[in-house]
Order: sequence, then structure tokens, then C-alpha cells
Amino acid sequence: MDSYFQKQKEYFEEDPEDIDNIRYYNVAKELKEILDKTEPIYNL
Repeated sequence: MDSYFQKQKEYFEEDPEDIDNIRYYNVAKELKEILDKTEPIYNL
């Protein structure tokens, strides 16, 4: 999950005005936060 988040962050930093980059970055960030909080449960 960390590598996916980092890749989306790179895309976002390359073109922060692109609506798709904004959406994917925000979703990846939220998903990473959720998985980090529930790591003991899901252990991904």
C-alpha cells in the first residue's frame, strides 16, 4: 500500500492541477490511513 500511495503522490506532485491526480491521490491517502489504523486486523 505504501508503494501505491507514493506513486500516486508522485503523479500528484507532477501535475497538481489534473483532477484525476487530485482524486487518486486523495483516495490513496485516505485508504492508507484506514489500513494503517486497522493493520492489526487485516495485516496487509
